[in-house]
Amino acid sequence: MRKPVSKHALRRALEQAREEGLVTWSEPAGTVVDHVWHLISREALDGKPERTPARRRAPAAA
Repeated sequence: MRKPVSKHALRRALEQAREEGLVTWSEPAGTVVDHVWHLISREALDGKPERTPARRRAPAAA
């Protein structure tokens, strides 16, 4: 998954929106950022095929 935005950039954007009065929340900022980040990650993976498992290694010769 390619990150659409870094967590730090997301935190800065949310803090700026909070200062401007566009959004409010009662939890710590880190909790909100983590929750939004996980939602973004989950949405980014929807509809994409699962990665194929790595090939199994042949046993090493003894």
